[in-house]
Amino acid sequence: MFTKWFDAVVLGDWRVNECKVEIGAMDYGIHIDGIPGFDFIRNAGLIIDTKKMKVYASL
Repeated sequence: MFTKWFDAVVLGDWRVNECKVEIGAMDYGIHIDGIPGFDFIRNAGLIIDTKKMKVYASL
C-alpha cells in the first residue's frame, strides 16, 4: 500500500482539492473499484443515504 496526493479530484462542476489516495491490492472476493475514506467523504461534503443507497454532494 502506498499514498499518493492529488491536487484535486474533479467531476463536472464538483471538485475536492488536495486529496490523499491510498493505493494497494484489495481482494475481498467481490469486485471493488475503491473505498472512499471518511476524510475524503467529509472534505467532499458528501451525504450518504443508506436507505436509498445513494451518495449526494452537499451544496
